[in-house]
Amino acid sequence: MANKEASAFVTERHVQLWTSTAFRTFLSLVGDRGRHNDIICVPQLLAVIALLSEVADHRARVALNEYLQPNAKAALPQQISPISEYLRSWEEFAETAAKPGSFNSNRRLLIHPMYTKSYGFETFMALKYLGIEMKIFEPQSGISELIAWIRRSCRIPYELWKNPESKSADLQMTNNQKCPILLLASHFYIPMSTNILDVNHVYLMNFKDREECEVVACRYWCRDMPPFRCISLPSGFMITLPTFCDDIAAYCVSNVDESSFKDAKELTDLVAAIRATDEQNCSFTPLTELYMPLFCGLPTKATNIADILAKSIPRIDKLFQPDGFGDLGIPGHEASHAVSTRLTTSIQCIDRIEIMHTPNPVDITLVKRIPRETEQHALLDRPFLLIVWDNIRNAPLYLARIANPVKKTEKMKVDGMDPTKEISIEARKMCSSIRKIGGWLHSTFRKGIGDTSVKTS
Repeated sequence: MANKEASAFVTERHVQLWTSTAFRTFLSLVGDRGRHNDIICVPQLLAVIALLSEVADHRARVALNEYLQPNAKAALPQQISPISEYLRSWEEFAETAAKPGSFNSNRRLLIHPMYTKSYGFETFMALKYLGIEMKIFEPQSGISELIAWIRRSCRIPYELWKNPESKSADLQMTNNQKCPILLLASHFYIPMSTNILDVNHVYLMNFKDREECEVVACRYWCRDMPPFRCISLPSGFMITLPTFCDDIAAYCVSNVDESSFKDAKELTDLVAAIRATDEQNCSFTPLTELYMPLFCGLPTKATNIADILAKSIPRIDKLFQPDGFGDLGIPGHEASHAVSTRLTTSIQCIDRIEIMHTPNPVDITLVKRIPRETEQHALLDRPFLLIVWDNIRNAPLYLARIANPVKKTEKMKVDGMDPTKEISIEARKMCSSIRKIGGWLHSTFRKGIGDTSVKTS
């Protein structure tokens, strides 16, 4: 019954607005064109906006609701319920549709142990509706518990308060501690068809960004199957990645930093165009081979969602002023969208995408060069856009800019390379390093002599 009520309340206009909101924030996230992977899980982003539009400062609520509600009115308790139910249903759908891949998402409100409080009924119900777990940070076991929470035994990339174990004498730091941190995590395994992945080899590719570097890549080959569905774009191409599931699709747009995407409508129209393209269409480009860089692995740091919202949603500045998070923090709290020596961002997210059956980078010891004679193949050798698309809702589930793929390491040997040549390459690298060190020592020595002569004179 709840699903029917949610479907009746959430219309196509809602989904179109949410797609626009997600793409708007994504463009803000990738604006620096940095060498890192930028990933946004759309349901997670919407859950944050829905929560803050219910509990934050009134002026911030009005600004947030313009990107959540088509009528731009403040969210009422009876409205947050169907929206949260729709998001829960969407995530359950993604979890089922992704099989034999997987989709997992978690949301948590992390509270400083020195600044706990009781929440009002509306705040408590909003947290409950949106599936946000409340957790007081424990100084003794907090880090290990956080690691277990995201199911990864590695260094946690979330940014905690600057003094997570006790109170601070610094007023700005104290007010930041009074504000809880919203933590989000998601993980999506794209269920790619196994019969197109070259499972026997890993390839070496020159990845070109601001500077060129060697990365490892996987080969996808159609063999006797129909070619990849692909269309040409002014700055590259868009390709459909074959997946096991009919309800979820995956697309790549090459050379995304040179693309001219301005809004979500262009993206939606492009997805519609490639789905309608067939081999008789003049825009169809036959493609039988694709070399895609490997990009698995946990991000080295969390995405600062607070900063993205501050940059992409006008008139939201009240959210990051005293008491901007409303009932979520104790009186005098101050949320932050910046990270500094005294402040920690108050909304952080770790989203991870992987393709099934691709190798673990730590297991790669041998790589091959991409054959020069290969015909009708494409290389994703520049930063590219990866889209996980919900065909039922006609909306993105994930948007990702991949600009930091897995780099070749010293233990990865190049198959077919003459050992003497490989030693020569390593020797040149070593000589280059020695020259740099020698130059630094020389300049330091000369500077020391100059300083001594000045003192002597």
